[in-house]
Amino acid sequence: CPSGAIYKRAEDGVVLVNENNCRAWRMCVAACPYKKVYYNWSSGKSEKCILCFPRMETDQAPACAHSCVGRIRYMGVLLYDADRIPGAAGVSDSELISAHNEVILDPNDPEVIAAARANGIDEGWLESARKSPVYKFIKVWKMALPLHPEYRTMAMMYYVPPLSPVVSVVEDELFRLDITDEKHDFEVFHHLDSARLPIQYLANLFTAGDEKIIRQVLRKMLAVRIYMRQKSVEKEISSEGRIQA
Repeated sequence: CPSGAIYKRAEDGVVLVNENNCRAWRMCVAACPYKKVYYNWSSGKSEKCILCFPRMETDQAPACAHSCVGRIRYMGVLLYDADRIPGAAGVSDSELISAHNEVILDPNDPEVIAAARANGIDEGWLESARKSPVYKFIKVWKMALPLHPEYRTMAMMYYVPPLSPVVSVVEDELFRLDITDEKHDFEVFHHLDSARLPIQYLANLFTAGDEKIIRQVLRKMLAVRIYMRQKSVEKEISSEGRIQA
């Protein structure tokens, strides 16, 4: 930005546009690798999501996370080691996801807790980090992935890759999943390789082209989907339907 209108808040890392300084160069629109900055032709200023920082300052979640009826957005505290960021950003594409995750620290580790306290981290933040659903999605369940990690911006924004919807038309009476034994058929779920969103497309978005990681995540999600369907619809968890994610 030639005008210096874009800046990052030191207290929480939120990137903002100072519209008083914005002179509509629009270089930020072209430069943003995530296409999150847009130009408002009515105001003549560049704008972007402000992550509802006034709400966060009063201990409230951003409006999108608070209002989403599907509960698909979560806001959580992550503890990370800033000294590891340069090394993590410099690894090869095949190691990016693991290196990205290694930057995030275990909030239950006594050494991490002691180091955080020594650096002035408040007990409330530590407790929030221990309860963070975001940490579980990334480090425990390993289901959330960064967007375009190959850009090496190390952004702390993660996404759970989408599954295809439940189908209403079944070909040849049954659908077969590649995550179960060959003798088991499930009627309403797509095979991974015939999903509406190709595996390679998702890999290019979330894993720098590594299809293996995407498949592992989708297999876990399919396993949960089948388990919950058996539990809520069939009212019985079939031992034959167990899935190794």
